[in-house]
Amino acid sequence: MAKLVKSTKRLPGGKIEITWDDNSVTVMTEEEARKKYPLPTPSTTPSPSTSPSPSTNLPLKPLIPPSPSTSAKPTTATTTTTVTAGSYDPNSATNAFTDPTTGQSVAGGNTVPTKGGPKTVAELVMQARNPKNLAAIRKLLLDNGLITSATRSISSIQNTWLQVVIGAQTSQMDPEDYVKQLKAGGFGADTTGAKTGTTEYPSVYSTTQADAKITDVFNKVLGRAPTQEELTKFRPELIAAQKKNPATQVVKKVGGKTVQSTVGGLDEEQWLTDKLNADAGYKAEIEKGALTSKDVAQRAQDKAAYDKAIAAAKGDKAKIDEINRTSNYGLSITALKNTIKADADAAGAAYDEAFIDQLAKEAYDTNQDVNRDTLTNFLQTKFKFGIQNLKGKAADSFNTLKETAIANGIDLQKAFGSQLPSWLEALNKGGNIEDFKKTIRDVAKIGMPEKVAKLMDQGIDLQTIYSPYQNLMENVLEVPRGSVTLDDPTLRAAITAEGEIPLYQFERDLRKDTRWQFTKQAKEEVSSAVLGILRDFGFQG
Repeated sequence: MAKLVKSTKRLPGGKIEITWDDNSVTVMTEEEARKKYPLPTPSTTPSPSTSPSPSTNLPLKPLIPPSPSTSAKPTTATTTTTVTAGSYDPNSATNAFTDPTTGQSVAGGNTVPTKGGPKTVAELVMQARNPKNLAAIRKLLLDNGLITSATRSISSIQNTWLQVVIGAQTSQMDPEDYVKQLKAGGFGADTTGAKTGTTEYPSVYSTTQADAKITDVFNKVLGRAPTQEELTKFRPELIAAQKKNPATQVVKKVGGKTVQSTVGGLDEEQWLTDKLNADAGYKAEIEKGALTSKDVAQRAQDKAAYDKAIAAAKGDKAKIDEINRTSNYGLSITALKNTIKADADAAGAAYDEAFIDQLAKEAYDTNQDVNRDTLTNFLQTKFKFGIQNLKGKAADSFNTLKETAIANGIDLQKAFGSQLPSWLEALNKGGNIEDFKKTIRDVAKIGMPEKVAKLMDQGIDLQTIYSPYQNLMENVLEVPRGSVTLDDPTLRAAITAEGEIPLYQFERDLRKDTRWQFTKQAKEEVSSAVLGILRDFGFQG
């Protein structure tokens, strides 16, 4: 059966690309094609957005190869290859690419300037075959209005992307910038939806609903139910406010898209709360209720019952344990003790069971545990700190202060032992550790030259100031790193009230240090001197 021409396209080098009705492709010279087959004038490839059809491409004509006896000039044999949709065409001189959804040939040699570097049209079209890339492409198209949220067909997304890629290649723009410009220009997917305009949706309570809401708000805000007179007063006002503040829905066209926005109606609870607060009488009642929690009276009753039961137990441990496990007061104190222990451990505070029990009861009985911040502030005033077996935040603070003291040639416990507990208490309450580090440096700078003292005032430790001399000593005396400390007399002599000793002079002075004679360098110099003497006396060659 004779094949029919589906489309033709001019290629560089005077060649023609023929696509047949079975989607196979043949490439040959234009001259060869005109001699061999009755082709009309070649046309360009149709737009990717339109599926190829006989009415938009070349007329479908039978292509009958010439008889072997024809006198036509012999030509080079051509290869006919069936090209699978979504693959490269090996017969195309421009590395053509067929669209994954339509099978239509797309030039792949032309490049698009993407943010990741130049890419061919074919490479960008291929991205739409990867599910992960396809999801990202869909989001880009959706965000910029080229498709709608209802667009879920893979072929629709791929075809839209193909339009973008070809447009970006023609405009020599990054595809993302290209779609943003399309959005800015008001272009986008065709949409259908609700007519533009504003619709109101009032929501109005019945009498019983209004009474229920008023009662609920009164209980929350005032801690009591409303009277019948108050219900009669607020009920019509609430219903009138609902009618005056209905929910509204606005539908309008923006950039070719239908945009729907909804604004809620009246918040009945907030409206009633505001009304109560705006009234002087109710406001005074609210403030009074805030000062005296309704839980306070209950707590007092629970404690009285607990104390009475404990007294009746007469020291019986089993009965006391039972009371602590079953009474409201006992359960509350047990839970609070666990919280206080956790806080004490985190802070590194010292405690025993009696101290924790006393703290828990004091906090509960004075309502210091009503919220977390109040309890934390209360505990910060009660926690005590030692300097033995430190842990938690106190241990971290102590180690930081100790490091600063060492870096300034001070023994922390000898110099500040009696002050450390109060320092740790202050830090637990939110004090700034830099203030205490400065105190350590202030002590360390006593007797130091003014120049050094000024550096220490800027937060620089002595160890940093002496580090050039310290490093030189360790090298010259051949001792391990860190073995020369700030209490070394030789090191401290490097900086005096008269100034700093030059490093070359300090290195020369180090040779007078008794430790230098044990270095490898010293031994080598002695050996060289002895060898010279022996040579002078003729004992060595």
